[in-house]
Amino acid sequence: MWMRSLVLSASPRRDGNSALLAKAAAEGLREAGHDCELVFADDVLKSLLRDCRKCRTEDGECAIEDDFRRVFLDLFLPADGVVVATPVYWYGMSAQLKAFFDRAFCYIAASYPRSQDVVRRMTGSGWGFFSARRKPSRLSQPASSTKFRNTAATSARHSSV
Repeated sequence: MWMRSLVLSASPRRDGNSALLAKAAAEGLREAGHDCELVFADDVLKSLLRDCRKCRTEDGECAIEDDFRRVFLDLFLPADGVVVATPVYWYGMSAQLKAFFDRAFCYIAASYPRSQDVVRRMTGSGWGFFSARRKPSRLSQPASSTKFRNTAATSARHSSV
């Protein structure tokens, strides 16, 4: 069954592990006969979320002038499946991925005339999630816990697959 998909690379590094995972996912989707768009969050987001109550246009649109609106409304929402690849920084997603989802608020909020349609379309897609991180540093491991170090090393090996 043919699928329209979006692969979002949320890494600031074009040659990093997350970008490699995103490119591999996009290539695999295309090889399987699916339509796939690979987007790098850094190319789309030129500004972080502001106070939408003061910033949005009169018709409810986001007033920030960058490519987020097009990617969100024309690629993200119509996608049958979305794959997100992000590095893990300080035990969480990248700032780029957080900003992407934060910026969606303008289109989910009730003040956007088509917000109910946006919410319906967001809940109808399949999701894939890749995360990449380097082997934990000594800063992230308590020196007194051998069990923790072994668990962290095992999870680091599995998380890069």
